[in-house]
Amino acid sequence: MVSKNISLSVNEEIKLFFSNPIYEQKSDYGTLYLLRRDANYCIDGAAKWAGAMVILAGIDLLGKFYDGDDDYKKASKSFKAYYEKYIDNKNAEIIYQLRNSLLHSFGVYSKDENNKKIYQFSLCAANEELVTYNSQTSYIDKSNKQYQKINCLIDLTKLRSKFDESITKYESDLMTKDDLRTKFHKMFYIYGIKTIS
Repeated sequence: MVSKNISLSVNEEIKLFFSNPIYEQKSDYGTLYLLRRDANYCIDGAAKWAGAMVILAGIDLLGKFYDGDDDYKKASKSFKAYYEKYIDNKNAEIIYQLRNSLLHSFGVYSKDENNKKIYQFSLCAANEELVTYNSQTSYIDKSNKQYQKINCLIDLTKLRSKFDESITKYESDLMTKDDLRTKFHKMFYIYGIKTIS
């Protein structure tokens, strides 16, 4: 719930939303502050999968702000657009499929019917690359449909660092690009602030 009668300038909205995720006792919190605080808690502890889920939800959240739209039918587009702009321009589809796998079934398997691909993920926290492709093979399912099966290793430590770097880049762009500021402001009072009492 958002504080009643709260009215902030766009710069104040940005400052609240992007505040440093170190625990502070206050009444209004930026959603990204809470998300990053919880991701850090999980990843620094023994809940790395849960931390990865929070980060992937964070890319979803930032995609809404970046796109200025929260239409659920555009979730894939918004996620990938933010990812490609601020994280990297080669792994958006793989990380989106990881998001689907973890957030929808707490698993490491995702099936993309449209592109006839199956993704099988392994997760680690000590690799040098965000995504390492282990193999790509042809796969025929029970109903004789053919898929390309992609096995890959995802480094959750690298995912976290790239996510943190993306936040800094996006915040910097928000300070100078009016179109991004307009989109951000449009989403802020829906997704950007939480009141905790």
